[in-house]
Amino acid sequence: MLWVLAVCKSLNLSQTVERFAFGSCAGHFGVEYPAIWQGLLTQHPALFLWLGDAVYADTMYFPLLHKITPVDQWAAKYNNMKEASGYKELRTNVPILGVWDDHDYGINNGDRTHPMKVEAQRLFLDFLDEAKDSPRRSQEGLYTSYVLGPPGKQVKLILLDVRYFRDPWDYVGDTLGEQQWKWLESELKSPGNVTFIASGIQILPQDRFGVTERFHPPSAERLMQLVAATPNTYLLSGDVHISEVMKSTCLGRPVYEVTSSGLTHTAYTQYGFIGLMYNYLVQPATYTTAHRVHEKSYCLVEIDWKTEILSFSFMNAAGDHLHTESIQLNDHRTVNPPEFCAYSDLKRAVRHWTGSVILLLPAVLHVGALVLYLRKYSHSY
Repeated sequence: MLWVLAVCKSLNLSQTVERFAFGSCAGHFGVEYPAIWQGLLTQHPALFLWLGDAVYADTMYFPLLHKITPVDQWAAKYNNMKEASGYKELRTNVPILGVWDDHDYGINNGDRTHPMKVEAQRLFLDFLDEAKDSPRRSQEGLYTSYVLGPPGKQVKLILLDVRYFRDPWDYVGDTLGEQQWKWLESELKSPGNVTFIASGIQILPQDRFGVTERFHPPSAERLMQLVAATPNTYLLSGDVHISEVMKSTCLGRPVYEVTSSGLTHTAYTQYGFIGLMYNYLVQPATYTTAHRVHEKSYCLVEIDWKTEILSFSFMNAAGDHLHTESIQLNDHRTVNPPEFCAYSDLKRAVRHWTGSVILLLPAVLHVGALVLYLRKYSHSY
């Protein structure tokens, strides 16, 4: 197997981080978009963080049905991304970190039963040009953390692996596995001045259809408890082919999650109106603080250490701010009663069937309309 020689820029752990970028979902159906990488490079981020689906390594052989790709083809997809126009220049000039989701893990909606997860881990770490002596090479799973910057201006990045240990069961399962939970709890005992917990899938939304694309409910609640108890800690995620900022006060303190998804494609750019219908009907905006972003974009995270303002900006290839959300650091006010905690008291089964109906109802109506049209066209009444 031939791999491209590593040319990526190394990470400077002592550098004060004032801005970095993150994103997810690239290259679906062979789509390339060099402009997004070129635009990202002009922002001069301290690093770029992958949050899943860096490549679509699995093979779709029928709509919504996937199979594992042979290792040589899998590796070739990573090589193609490393050499892609725009991205090659980015990795030469900007340190690149990351964690996976299901498609770069090797199979759609993959979990701990994936038969090739060891090979998947090696391929992903090779893609990131991870050092041969890195602990991520010898451990199970990709979870890791980084502490960047001097004391008083430290940024801690905690990257979670939401696939390697994931239970295949729906609501009673666990997303991270007890080994990773213990590690995470230990990491949060020494947070940074600002801490980011990054995941390939969303955490806050628990009223959306399909548990394989979000945290198991018990795991989401456990993680939210940890975040609410740790000052200046924010959730980052990818996966859903839209970008949004979410906020929950269910635990009496604001918990924010920022999702950036769709570097080379989004639900809208790929499927048009059908993609928008899916987003708004199947993915309720329960915790979303403002309008969603449906354009191809990445998220630029900026920290103003003087004013203690943290900003999240969704940026397109031209450098336009599609939406910016600014948050005051050290805002630990208690919200009692919670300002907004929709769905938190609904039974999970109710949420599940509600999502099923929301998903199926438009399809049923379209099929019914088609049947009526065909009957009329055939003069059967």
